[in-house]
Amino acid sequence: MGGILAVRTEACTAIAPENLTGIGVITDLGQSTVTQHGHCWSTSQNPTIADTKTTLGTAYQTGHFSSVITNLTAGTTYYFKAYATNSEGTTYGSQVSNTMATAIGRRHIWLDKEYIHYFDRYGLQRKVKGSGVASGDSDIPWPF
Repeated sequence: MGGILAVRTEACTAIAPENLTGIGVITDLGQSTVTQHGHCWSTSQNPTIADTKTTLGTAYQTGHFSSVITNLTAGTTYYFKAYATNSEGTTYGSQVSNTMATAIGRRHIWLDKEYIHYFDRYGLQRKVKGSGVASGDSDIPWPF
């Protein structure tokens, strides 16, 4: 235990149209046990734990942590903050934002000669022929 509870928010990773991974860092545990930590987010700026949040539980040491954030809406801007809570209160990292990509629905499937074309969950066009999968002109071995 050190000085004052301190948290940093880092850029989100693994970004897809409907989910991403929030990254945070506890840089100082403060004077008492960190009883909860995670990420909070909202479509409005300056989210708090009163908004939607992940709950990762007790943190016993400083360092990086991540939250898988799902069920986001494609084409929407979200604001995120890492947070940590101890007996002194809740501390937030700075705010980061991310506008979720717009994906073409997975229900879009069509035939073209011997190929079945479709869009995967990331909006990338794929095509299937026989026992292989191709993306553009390059074949990707099955399973993909």
